[in-house]
Amino acid sequence: MAAAMGASAAGAPLHPVPVVYHIQFWSSSRVVHLVEELGLTPRQVVVKVITDAQLKGSPELAALNPQKKLPFMLDTDGQTILESGALCALLLERYDHSFRLWPAPGHPRRAKALQWLHYGPASAYPLAVKMFMATFGVDPTKQDIKVIEDTKRDWLRGPIKVLEKELADGRKWLLGEDYTVADIVMSYDMMTMSFTGVPGAHGTCPRVAAWFDRASSRPAYKKLYTPPS
Repeated sequence: MAAAMGASAAGAPLHPVPVVYHIQFWSSSRVVHLVEELGLTPRQVVVKVITDAQLKGSPELAALNPQKKLPFMLDTDGQTILESGALCALLLERYDHSFRLWPAPGHPRRAKALQWLHYGPASAYPLAVKMFMATFGVDPTKQDIKVIEDTKRDWLRGPIKVLEKELADGRKWLLGEDYTVADIVMSYDMMTMSFTGVPGAHGTCPRVAAWFDRASSRPAYKKLYTPPS
């Protein structure tokens, strides 16, 4: 098994380039944001914009991903790769040879980079989605105020405090003075929560507020997360 897993099979790719399936503002945005920051062209990675109806109803997409959820990518060898953390790591490994957007193996902050790849989707995003659905996913007259208040409390005591602790030494970005994939991943969750009116930083956690202001000012962020007019 070790020998087999250590070797790569040669052969022509089944598809010319990887295809990332995407709906604006959905969790595939983390991956598309990374594609933008890496400056990848459609000759390297194709971003295929789909609709919710296509995701749920297309037999072709269901064959690729029976879960009918984003994110996922059809790779050149025909494999479907799931999960934003895995997709970001794969794209960085494949295209960021200068380690501009994440630390090289052995770097002291490599472990932290891996942490943020998974902390966002696993710990921050569920709270952001819960808050979003409690706020916008029901008739406004039927909103569960207790769920909204409890989720807001958990957000402020959880992800926001984790971010504030990380930024306590005055660093500009989550891994130091350079913008990295950690900032890409976590700014998505902040963006999702901000739609509910609870960015959860201004006033109580000024370092997080300043970090998110910087992150949301970047051209790639604005391109992805500006609502259509």
